[in-house]
Amino acid sequence: MLTFLTLINIVFAAPELNINWLDKPKTQLSFSIKGKDSELESCLNNGLEMQYRYEAKLCKSRKLWYPKCPREFVETHLLSYDPVSDSYSLKVDRHRDDIEPQVIVFNSRRKALQSFYNIENVSLDFLAGGRASLLKSNKRYLEARAFSSCKGEYSKTFSELSYYLTFGLVRIAGFNTGWNRYIINKTGIHKQQEG
Repeated sequence: MLTFLTLINIVFAAPELNINWLDKPKTQLSFSIKGKDSELESCLNNGLEMQYRYEAKLCKSRKLWYPKCPREFVETHLLSYDPVSDSYSLKVDRHRDDIEPQVIVFNSRRKALQSFYNIENVSLDFLAGGRASLLKSNKRYLEARAFSSCKGEYSKTFSELSYYLTFGLVRIAGFNTGWNRYIINKTGIHKQQEG
């Protein structure tokens, strides 16, 4: 029985946000989604558009006061499948970077999903909003979250019905990792355990 419950947990586990250093000087970050996202498959197969939204902020804790978080990083990824051309279109928009959203077309589902799940080249300087004191602080940490949604034409009734018929195992609304705190130091980036 325990093995069955463990298997159910693995199969239906919500995706998790991972953050790592991208370079040796430890100035660039990469974000990635790990875990099975069953909603993504059904969303794409039904001709709908899948959206992942990544949010992060670099903060400095202060005594007897709220933490200082100068800028919030937001990036959205929209993925859709075109059955006529048998291709996947990925639209990437990094907010407040003064660059227009990029659209990349893939012929391979695997490559499209790999780009959809990952973000690279997020600089600490961008997250710090140009504040050098925040970059040098020993009290800095990163708060981040990711969530998904399936965009398109489906009724709210269908969404609620599928949720109840599967005892809460299938949701059309997507996942939300919630805000997590990551400690940044020379040894790496470590997710802080709650409690």
